[in-house]
Amino acid sequence: MAGDRLPVLRVRGVAVALARCEDLAADDGVVALVRETGVRLLVVLDASAYDRGTAAARRELCARRARESGAAVAYCHLGGAQDEPDSDARPFVVTGTGPFLPASGRCEKGLFLIDLALPAAAAPPPCAYPAPAVRPWRLVPGLPADTPAIPHVTPLAVQRLTLPPGGVPAPPPRNEPLGDPDGTYPATPAPRRTPDPSRPASNRLRGTSSTSRRPRSARTPPRSASAASAARPSPADGASPAADLTSWRPTMHQPATRHDFVTVLRDLAAGQGSKVATVYLADGVPGSEEVTTTYAALDRNARRVAAWLQDRTRPGDRVLLACLPGPAFLDAFLGCLYAGVIAVPAPPPDGHRRSLDRLAGIVADAGIGHLLSDTPTMPLLNDWLASGDSTLSHATTDTLDADPDDWRPVPLEADTVAFLQYTSGSTSTPKGVVVTHGNVVANQAAIGEAIGSGPRTRGVGWLPHFHDMGLIGQFLHPLYVGGTLYYMSPMAFLKRPSAWLQAISHYRADITPAPNFAYELAARRVSDRQLATLDLSSLEVALNGAEPISIPAMERFTHRFAEAGLRPEAMSPCYGLAEATLLVTGTPRLRGPVVHGVDADAFQHGRLDPGRPGTAVQRLVSSGRPGVLGVRIVDADTLEVLPEQRIGEIWVSGPSVGAGYWNNPGLTRETFRARTADGQGPFLRTGDLGTLIDGELYVTGRVKDLIIINGRNLYPHDIEESVRTSHPVLASGASAAFALGGHPEQLVLVQEIRPRQLDGTSPGELAAEITSHIRHAFQIPRAETLLVAPGVVERTTSGKIQRARTRDRYLSGELTPLQEPRVAPAGAGRS
Repeated sequence: MAGDRLPVLRVRGVAVALARCEDLAADDGVVALVRETGVRLLVVLDASAYDRGTAAARRELCARRARESGAAVAYCHLGGAQDEPDSDARPFVVTGTGPFLPASGRCEKGLFLIDLALPAAAAPPPCAYPAPAVRPWRLVPGLPADTPAIPHVTPLAVQRLTLPPGGVPAPPPRNEPLGDPDGTYPATPAPRRTPDPSRPASNRLRGTSSTSRRPRSARTPPRSASAASAARPSPADGASPAADLTSWRPTMHQPATRHDFVTVLRDLAAGQGSKVATVYLADGVPGSEEVTTTYAALDRNARRVAAWLQDRTRPGDRVLLACLPGPAFLDAFLGCLYAGVIAVPAPPPDGHRRSLDRLAGIVADAGIGHLLSDTPTMPLLNDWLASGDSTLSHATTDTLDADPDDWRPVPLEADTVAFLQYTSGSTSTPKGVVVTHGNVVANQAAIGEAIGSGPRTRGVGWLPHFHDMGLIGQFLHPLYVGGTLYYMSPMAFLKRPSAWLQAISHYRADITPAPNFAYELAARRVSDRQLATLDLSSLEVALNGAEPISIPAMERFTHRFAEAGLRPEAMSPCYGLAEATLLVTGTPRLRGPVVHGVDADAFQHGRLDPGRPGTAVQRLVSSGRPGVLGVRIVDADTLEVLPEQRIGEIWVSGPSVGAGYWNNPGLTRETFRARTADGQGPFLRTGDLGTLIDGELYVTGRVKDLIIINGRNLYPHDIEESVRTSHPVLASGASAAFALGGHPEQLVLVQEIRPRQLDGTSPGELAAEITSHIRHAFQIPRAETLLVAPGVVERTTSGKIQRARTRDRYLSGELTPLQEPRVAPAGAGRS
């Protein structure tokens, strides 16, 4: 695979390899190939992003790969070319410009590269490399007359790569030294900031390097055109060009590398301070009670909170954020980033002891000493704070007495820890994902590339701010691209799902993120009268981040709201997890879902055979293509990398993968430092199952939830979805399917129902119908159905079904069935 994706060309006697960041992310074979072929220069073709956030983390990855292979590195990126001096890079430079490689991964027509120039004194000897690894490319001067215009590129400085007749490499032509035709240059970038030596090491990850740009070496002053012409070697003299291209600067604008979110927001506040950044719909009604915050106000509020924190904390301290929905959370979160302390978002107490236990577990695990909240939330926290279970110092962001101008900027690097994202799970074993500023910026750039967002983006959402999809996808992304976010509380959506769609309609939003159940709930609960008031024609990206994604739920949603102008192509399945900051794969804007049908029986045996006439078909939906992250499908037992169309565990690597779990080196090693059988890595083990088909990721389930009965792989969500559609009363109730031991293995379904909706059917009769449906639809000999009241099935705080916890409660006898006596088929029972 590496050889197929790594064309090698000879330029002035030097072997130059062309690679994509995706290839370099985790494929050690690329490094080996570079070494074997004697490549002296690695040219990365997709090292930056379409939007304002240049992908500094990608460059760090590529520079590291180049150092491992003993080559220099240079970068090509859309809209222009830029060389990247490095401390251990050899003194020759290639520069280039997009478009990028096609999806096939092969260099064909459409790729542009500027000719290589070597300082005469530093020219290396010609390198020998095996012929099979070489693609016979040559540089042809000039552009054909029919070449489309390339924005912001000087045509004289561009060469097209073409395949010569007969496949025989032709000698490269001489090129003119590159430079700005009018002799003018942009201002020199600001030098790199010097880290504060007094800064505590706890907020900086050891063993990682900064991705901030190094200051450029001294450059030669601009010369007149005549002087430049006189300095050029004659094509006949056979000498290499004397011009040193490390002094070349592109004529087009190149945004400065920003490796922390504070710099991003400060730049936006300076450049578009009066623009509205966020609008909070306090009552969930569009156009009613709005709380509006501009970029300048967002920056001012963050500096005010940061100034208060700097008088009471040290960089690297952890600060718990427990706020009800509203502007106070963003003030607290951004204030922590500005102050250089580590934010720890958490759900506020809901009145149940379990939520307080979860908070206490997070405080203990992270060693938190400070709490930021807001006035409306404090009544929920006062009893806990006064109980002696907590020793936190606390304050409310809306009453802080601090001057924004007292804020002192803190040096931030890509490896500075920004926040801890605690994943949903057992309160006794909380897991805090360590997310750095470099992780955040890299993932934001990936999201922007995947969905085509920008300053005109208008997002609408209701997701909780303490979960990865809400924090990264809903709150931070519109801010990162300079757009506007309109948001309401999760409770406002749950009480009235139409409010979400009314906000999209009212504010003409083009992007909205939501989990799978939200689309199903809206399709079921929005009335015809409410539907008649909606105009959803502006919506172009309806992100669906539940894994796996329900195809019937998407179809019901698009069918229901088609008359409101919703385009099916707006549905945008994606895949992500907190351990990767958020996004791993995404669907391009207005492409729509890609559905792949396979033979259902073969699928249950781990094969992806094409569906045949007369046989059951299992439909799989793509979650899109990887962005900045490398994705591998790995056999969880043998650790072998699997080819396409084989199901295995999804492993991920790249710049937005978190640094590990806070204060848990063992689990960090197991989850974030995995290596394949042939030594590739490190990878993040996601615990999710999936497959790659034509480069797209299809998520099939969770490793720990997989049910194996009689050698067949059954996915609990398939069983739950099938039961949900088997009877009208089951459409709105949560369910959890899991397996028990025994020979043969037994399946149990715990299903929530509302007894008043049974309409004369007894709970026992309904349980028997469900059990019969499961046995016949999935050919399961031993099955049991337990009907329970709403709220009994265990969920995470983000609404995901916790099947393992529900199973534990079943085994301990804690679940009270609504049917008496329990109905189960003959021979069934607990094992």
